[in-house]
Amino acid sequence: AIYTVTHSSASSQDVSYKLDNKKVTKVVIPKTITVDGVTYKVTSVQSGAFKNHKNLKEFTIGTNVKSIGKNAFSGCKKLTTVKMGKNVTSIGENAFYNCIALKKIEIPAKVNKIGAKAFYNCKKLTNITIKTTKLTTKNVGKKAFTKAGSNNYKKLIVKVPKSKLTTYKKMLNKSGLSDKAKVTK
Repeated sequence: AIYTVTHSSASSQDVSYKLDNKKVTKVVIPKTITVDGVTYKVTSVQSGAFKNHKNLKEFTIGTNVKSIGKNAFSGCKKLTTVKMGKNVTSIGENAFYNCIALKKIEIPAKVNKIGAKAFYNCKKLTNITIKTTKLTTKNVGKKAFTKAGSNNYKKLIVKVPKSKLTTYKKMLNKSGLSDKAKVTK
C-alpha cells in the first residue's frame, strides 16, 4: 500500500490509502499505521485508489476512514463486498461507478454526502442499507443510483431510516434509483 500524509500536527497525524499491488483480491484498511515510531490514522481512501483494479473482490474500510475519494473503486468489476467503517462521512463522485459485481452496500449513519454517479451501473446490487438521516437532494449527486440493481430492479431492496422513508424515496428516485426498486424501512 501507499500512504500519503494528509494532516500532521503535534496532536494527530493522518494518512490516506492507495493500493500498490494489482494482484490482491481482498483488502482491509487498518485504523492506523506506524512508520518510524510515528502512528498515523488512516482517514481516507485516495481518489482513484483502486480504479479499474482487475482482481479486487472484497474490501473492508477501517473505522478511522472518513472519506472515500472520487473514482476510488470505479471499474472494479469483480468487487462483490464492501464493508464501510462507521465513521465514513463522504462517498466521492464515481466512487463505485461500474462495480458490476457489487451485491450489497451499507451506507453508515455519519454519511452526509454521496457524489454524482457514486453507485452508477452497480447492476447486481440487490440490497442497499442507508443508516444515515443526513442525506438530501442537495448532498446526493446526480445519477448517484442510476442503473443500480439494473440486472433485476424488482430484486433491489433499499432499507432507509423509518423517519426518512417518504423523503428518501423521492430523493433516491431523483438521484436515479429505479421506481421498480423497493424502498422500505
